[in-house]
Amino acid sequence: SSYPNFAKLIGNNVEGILGMSILSKKNPNAKKFFEDFIGKQGKEADTFFAVSTFASLEILQASVKKVGLNRAALRDYISTNTHKTIMGEVKFSNNYNTSTPGTVSQWQNNELEVIWPKDKKTADSINKSNWK
Repeated sequence: SSYPNFAKLIGNNVEGILGMSILSKKNPNAKKFFEDFIGKQGKEADTFFAVSTFASLEILQASVKKVGLNRAALRDYISTNTHKTIMGEVKFSNNYNTSTPGTVSQWQNNELEVIWPKDKKTADSINKSNWK
C-alpha cells in the first residue's frame, strides 16, 4: 500500500488501511528526494521501494568514494560501518539492516501517514471505517 496509485485503485475504501513504508513524504530529510523524483519521473515515488533503493545507492556511492571499486573492500566497508541515508542511519549485521526499521503507515485523507514508531509518526491512527 506504499504506492501512490494504491489510493486511486481502492477509492473511498482506502481510508484507514494499514501498510508498511519506510519514510513519510512529510519527513524533512526526504522532501528534496520526493520533489526530485516527481521532476524526473513525472509521478510520485512510493514510500518503500523507491526510498530503500535510493538509500542503497547512497550507501554504495559513499562507500565507493571511501574505498574505491574493490569488491572485497566495499563489502567489508559496507558491512562494518554506519551509513547516513535518506532513511536515517543504516547499519548491517549478518546482511540485515538492523538500525532502520520500517514503519506502520495508514491511509488518511488520501495520504500515507506514519503511525509507528513514535519518533517517525506523522499522525495518530484512526479506526477503519466500514468497507463500502
